Amino acid sequence: MDKVIIIGFNGQDGQLLSRYLKDDYIIGITRDKIIDLRKNEIFKINSYSKEAVFELINKYKPDYLYYLAGYHHSSEEMQSDNVYLLEQSNFTHFLLYGYYLEAIRKFSNKTRVFYAASSLIFGYPEKPVQDEKTPVNPQCVYGITKAAGFFLGRYYREQFGIFVSNGVLYNHESSLRRGGFLFPKIIKTALAIKKGDAKELLLGDLDAVTDWSSAKDVVLAFKKILQSDSPDDFIIASGEGHTVRELVEIVFSFLGMDYKKYVKEDKSLLKRKKPVLIGNPEKLMKKTGWKPSSDFKSMVINILKDFTNG
Repeated sequence: MDKVIIIGFNGQDGQLLSRYLKDDYIIGITRDKIIDLRKNEIFKINSYSKEAVFELINKYKPDYLYYLAGYHHSSEEMQSDNVYLLEQSNFTHFLLYGYYLEAIRKFSNKTRVFYAASSLIFGYPEKPVQDEKTPVNPQCVYGITKAAGFFLGRYYREQFGIFVSNGVLYNHESSLRRGGFLFPKIIKTALAIKKGDAKELLLGDLDAVTDWSSAKDVVLAFKKILQSDSPDDFIIASGEGHTVRELVEIVFSFLGMDYKKYVKEDKSLLKRKKPVLIGNPEKLMKKTGWKPSSDFKSMVINILKDFTNG
């Protein structure tokens, strides 16, 4: 039985990953708790404390550690306090991660580490499809701090021989995704319209293109990456771009509605420009055997069904 620590356990990816690893000894870490699933115990902890991180790694000496913590906000959310955004993003994506890497170096150097980076590390790339050779050139705080974590992992891999793999994550969705993001906003509003609890859906740009994957597929890639013979960096994406309009049409059509009657476009909703980012997962597929479990339409419908059954 492998011993696994999941940082960001209560997020979408942490919850889904724990289901794939249900036969392992899982220790889930949230902001203020250690959740020992095997012993069914919960301990209070200040997970932001360097001392607590060192004690945690020294105690459990995990076989695998998944660093999935993220400070998120969507393109339709305005962050009024830029200093706070910078502080939270830097600490979550870089400094706290550094505590874990250093603890692993000192107390558990056989631990295999996965870091959840983001396609936003590429900023506004020249080519519409990105791979592992695309220059890292972030243009937002989230991307900048995720890039810092990305390079920090490489540093520990190259300087100290720690098994650290970076996954560059593109948009990935499930019914566990919180409501502030576009995908759940569309589905939840469409369901509310169907029930008569809402009259319209306002969106910023129906022609915006996104590479969407199933989060269930994506977290399976995490596991496969850490089971590889050697650490590396990987794009985790579907490899396809789809417009918001396509997504809306699939959702409303499945619910028996014409989206044109209910969906309105309002450019003022977009608080920041969203780059077109489509990932090439060829390296991941060749090295690990991973591949998406379904096409885009089937993925959307499956997630919609999960929402209605949840």
